[in-house]
Amino acid sequence: MGKIEGLAHLGFFVDDMDRSIQFYTDVLGFSLRCRWEVPGVKAALLDLGDCCLEMMQYIEEHEFSTGRYDHLALRVTDIEAVWNDLKAKGVRFNTDEIIVDHGWGTHGARYILFPGPDGETIEVAEEMK
Repeated sequence: MGKIEGLAHLGFFVDDMDRSIQFYTDVLGFSLRCRWEVPGVKAALLDLGDCCLEMMQYIEEHEFSTGRYDHLALRVTDIEAVWNDLKAKGVRFNTDEIIVDHGWGTHGARYILFPGPDGETIEVAEEMK
């Protein structure tokens, strides 16, 4: 019998494929696995650890469907170092400090939020131990 093993990838739409690939590779450290086109759509896969993103850009005007995701959360170690690295790369954060959420998970989490190149919310989070 088959079973669901976990997340295969997170797919989302972007306005400018080249700008988004540059941001996710240069700023966040993803690597570009591949790019392709099918009629009306450009697409790309990017990888970081066990996280895979599929970005899609409509080549022609298109009305988006419902169900777009709320945010992308990336697991990190040493959130202060990540915060400083992202600041040095010009990232502007939604808050002025690292947020501590003692109710998240077993022991809580510390995280920061910032916008990606198309306004998507990106979270980098470190679970507290």
